[in-house]
Amino acid sequence: MTADESHDDRTQSFVALSKGTEVGHYRIIEKIGAGGMGDVYLAEDITLNRKVALKFLPPHLCRDEACRRRFKREAQAAARLDHSNVVTIYEVGEFQNRPFFAMQHVAGQSLKGVIKDSDLSLDRIVELVIQISEGLSKAHQSNIVHRDVKPSNVVIDVNGCPKLLDFGLAAIKDTDQVTKTGSTLGTVGYMSPEQIQGKEADHRSDLFSLGIVLYEMITGRLPFRGDTEVATINSVLNEVPEPLSRYKAGIPDELQRTVSKLLEKDSSLRYQSAAGVISDLKRLATGQLSDSKREVAQPSIAVLPFTNLSADPEQEYFCEGMAEELINGLAQLGGLKVAARTSAFQFKRPDRNIPTIGRELGVTTVLEGSVRKAGNRLRITAQLISVKDGFHLWSEKYDRTLDDIFAIQDEISLAIVEKLRLQLLEPEKKRLVRRHTDSKEAYNLYLRGRY
Repeated sequence: MTADESHDDRTQSFVALSKGTEVGHYRIIEKIGAGGMGDVYLAEDITLNRKVALKFLPPHLCRDEACRRRFKREAQAAARLDHSNVVTIYEVGEFQNRPFFAMQHVAGQSLKGVIKDSDLSLDRIVELVIQISEGLSKAHQSNIVHRDVKPSNVVIDVNGCPKLLDFGLAAIKDTDQVTKTGSTLGTVGYMSPEQIQGKEADHRSDLFSLGIVLYEMITGRLPFRGDTEVATINSVLNEVPEPLSRYKAGIPDELQRTVSKLLEKDSSLRYQSAAGVISDLKRLATGQLSDSKREVAQPSIAVLPFTNLSADPEQEYFCEGMAEELINGLAQLGGLKVAARTSAFQFKRPDRNIPTIGRELGVTTVLEGSVRKAGNRLRITAQLISVKDGFHLWSEKYDRTLDDIFAIQDEISLAIVEKLRLQLLEPEKKRLVRRHTDSKEAYNLYLRGRY
């Protein structure tokens, strides 16, 4: 390496700054953090006699002059923010050709550590997320998008107040490929679909990431995850998160709705502003829910054609017949809305997305299942799925003979009634399990003929 090269930081790996090193009017005290976005040092502002945090970006994030200018512009914009839930940026500069900025030093613990070490109550979670949302709202009103909202970028000070860190940094990070060597699954797991797809990320992208943080605070795990970065990306783009109630009891429906709306993959269906999130969470915190949210939707169901798992493709008639018989039986109940056969059967395909189908048909639940028929033997599976969150309300497997087909249909129908908490009068219950024939041969011929 030549002498000139030795002074060019953009060709070197980062060398840790030692205690006492002076960076302009700052004196390094100690290193207090490190990560993919750079190293953080506690320092003393010699001029103003106060402690600050200095964050140095790693060289690979600012290889060219345009990138360096962009970082400076973003950091200067963030420095104009003045809000109790945003860490203040004091100054942006360079040291040995390496960009850095000086920011408020906050004594406390990162939200990442709080999630790991504490069992937060729902009240405390809502309180924290309201404050984080207020910080985001202030930034968004100033046309600043964070682009990297995650627990490690939130610090809880000694008074329990959350403060957002690293505004402006993600604008630099987005210049790198999402799957670059050294990037972490954790960061990818907090990205919005539009970020992963390389599309423009606006303030609604921050709200998607906020939804991930809220989900993790409640459940202790990420809503989108995989064993590899590619698997995590696929989860963010295509999978519906498990409902909160699977991991924590006593989740209010309003909180689930808020999380689900934040995590809408289509940004036009998400909250359109942080103010909307704040409003809903404050109503939840005070119990002042709107009348529309207090309304309980009438139970409704779509019965999809059962999948034929038999070796004989001609058994398709039996699968459709099973579903149609269940539709006919359930339609007899006054307290239950049942999607028509023609509407439900249009979704007869293996790759069907249950929540999407449910929303298109305007129902709260979907019943799907499969049939494996070999001679007189039957294996029937059925599962009742909530459209709201994609969670199984009930599932059962039946290994029986064809002689039991009527009993199986009755069991499935009554299980659905129980799970939907429908109160049946005796005449309705009799209609639900009414049989038009006891002949299995006649029933089989009837299904075949109708098909």
